[in-house]
Amino acid sequence: MELSNDQMNDIVFTVTEKVLLRMPEVMGNLIQEHISMSKITKEFIDKNKDFQGHNIIIQKILEQMESDNTGLPYEKLLDMAKPKIAKQILLSKNCDLTSVSTRKGLDTTIDNGRL
Repeated sequence: MELSNDQMNDIVFTVTEKVLLRMPEVMGNLIQEHISMSKITKEFIDKNKDFQGHNIIIQKILEQMESDNTGLPYEKLLDMAKPKIAKQILLSKNCDLTSVSTRKGLDTTIDNGRL
């Protein structure tokens, strides 16, 4: 069965209309989920005082854990991430992120593709 252009346009319009009408509900659910996850994460950081000030490390580890453990409840994910976060914070304690040292005597001029 072959559809005419008018029939195809009607189908596309109907589907588009249904999708657009559901968008506010979908966006509302996403916003509520984000607010809930932010609250749970804040409580997690408040309980683990040594994690405070390491938001980037926490965020990166949680993102990785979420992708590796799809569908796992967020609270369980936080419990699983705790040792990894602690280890990464410990590893990063000796990193100086405020100053950059340069090497003296290194010629960085480029001459015909060679250093």
